[in-house]
Amino acid sequence: MFASNAECSAKTSSSSNIPSFAATFAQQISPEEFDRQKVVYTKQAVAELQNSEEFKRWLQKCSCCSSSWYDGQFSTQCQECGGFAMSRPCGICLGHCGATWYRDIDMSHKMKEGHWNGKCYLPESEQRHFILQHLVGNDEDTLVDALTDLGNT
Repeated sequence: MFASNAECSAKTSSSSNIPSFAATFAQQISPEEFDRQKVVYTKQAVAELQNSEEFKRWLQKCSCCSSSWYDGQFSTQCQECGGFAMSRPCGICLGHCGATWYRDIDMSHKMKEGHWNGKCYLPESEQRHFILQHLVGNDEDTLVDALTDLGNT
């Protein structure tokens, strides 16, 4: 229930006509304090937004095929998805080292291609072996094509 005008005027301070309950809603602060608070509150608001489930769902979504990486969805045919959602086995040795790589969301969106952050735990000599396998391929046709290209140069 609302207070009547008579009740409100009875609760006003003696120095002004502002009701005493108004002090709980607005407090005058200095311009310097305002500048400090707007930065602090803005940082808090941004942090809360970035930690919200709605924002994560929006951000962790493929901009090409609309798969929700947040929900573990991805497309094997989509370049931006890169065949995985938010994590994948090591991109060098395909998981032989036991490392898990995590999606770089910003780079994946910007480059329209899956980008990952991680480190292979195998020695560099073994890593080179896997890298060469990826570059050359294991099938006979790939090797024949590579040798033919070398012969034509």
